Amino acid sequence: MMKNEQIRKKLIEKWGAEGLWTPLNGELATDTIDYFEFDEFESAFGLDNLKQILEESKPGLVYEISEINEDKAITVSEIEEYELVEKFFTDSEANWVIYLSHENTITIAGAKLLEALKMKWSDYKEYNKPWEKK
Repeated sequence: MMKNEQIRKKLIEKWGAEGLWTPLNGELATDTIDYFEFDEFESAFGLDNLKQILEESKPGLVYEISEINEDKAITVSEIEEYELVEKFFTDSEANWVIYLSHENTITIAGAKLLEALKMKWSDYKEYNKPWEKK
């Protein structure tokens, strides 16, 4: 396992995604980047349901980019919640991003993915961008 420089470059170019990312870096949510407290997201909607949305878009391989530089190609079903290591998950073109952080946040980016999420989750607006509502 090693760093996937190509995917890392795309994440930076498209999303400014490296190291600490939204909201940990102080950036606010936008039309194409939103975030949630992971525990709330998990109980109110669920990572499995998010993975289902991804499956429906036929993303092919998913790229797992980790803070310890152990990057790998996985399937959607292998996307897992945060466990000691911060990770970005994306497709080959970085059209969407899922970022799981040590601050119990899940950040989701990509217009189409967020659109699908909002369609499937009627209470979306009650949970999004929690750090900006405090």
